[in-house]
Amino acid sequence: LARGITFLNPSGIEIGDNVYIATGCWLDGMGKLKIESEVELSPFVVIATSSHCFEGDSVRFGGSKLGSVRIGKGSWIASHSVIVAGAKVGSGCIIGANSVVSKDIPNNVFAGGVPAKVIAERKNNSPDLFSRFE
Repeated sequence: LARGITFLNPSGIEIGDNVYIATGCWLDGMGKLKIESEVELSPFVVIATSSHCFEGDSVRFGGSKLGSVRIGKGSWIASHSVIVAGAKVGSGCIIGANSVVSKDIPNNVFAGGVPAKVIAERKNNSPDLFSRFE
């Protein structure tokens, strides 16, 4: 865990093994949040399991609607992304920076945009640490 993370209702948050949560992330457990193992949350990711409702013409006293969120094993949520109540991110996904995930994302894809859409199937790759020195 980095510093400067906000946990709202932490009793509703379940975090797997080997998860990294970067600085400035805001995680809401009111509607239940499950972050599976090996997930990486880049700086300033927001995961909201509740959303505001309107009463009349005002949101001020409209209350909230809850919806669970699940981030699948091994996924990477890039900086400044938002995942809203009720959305699920599959295993092995990459969510592009500044995206808003408002519906379910299937396993092993790259998704991005506002709202986030599947852009491509995610490919496996391995870092070649020494090729840049040859």
